[in-house]
Amino acid sequence: MLERGFSVFKVKIGARSGREDRARVCALRNLLAGRASIRLDANGVWGSIDEAVEALHELGIEGVCSLEQPLSVGSEASWGTLQELIPCLAADESVTDETSAARLLALGTIDALVLKPTRLGGLGPCLRVAQAAHRQGAGAWVTTMLESAVGRAACLHLA
Repeated sequence: MLERGFSVFKVKIGARSGREDRARVCALRNLLAGRASIRLDANGVWGSIDEAVEALHELGIEGVCSLEQPLSVGSEASWGTLQELIPCLAADESVTDETSAARLLALGTIDALVLKPTRLGGLGPCLRVAQAAHRQGAGAWVTTMLESAVGRAACLHLA
């Protein structure tokens, strides 16, 4: 994939043991050898900031450019500590509608929002959230859930 120009590789973490996660992240880090970045997605698996910090130190943060949803929905106000460790913290499952997106942006502990048109009610709400994120200096990453080829094409156009 490096030869095809990909510059970021995403790894889901937390579903396996910390040791298995570390082995997978280290293997990817070694394979990339500084030629691309790693995006971690924890899917809200960690129960506290302390647990998240400990897990990140265990995984190693070298080459990690972002972390998605480190803790459960509703915990975002506490994510500030993680901003000192990771260049970009992204809310994913926490972004359920325009109201939740506005609340997340107002916290100041989120660097990016993961936007899924199916979850947010279509392309219009996603565009409004992306514009609001941009105005506040945050990123907006458009992605898919279970869209068809037509839905994925629409997401690409939105992005």
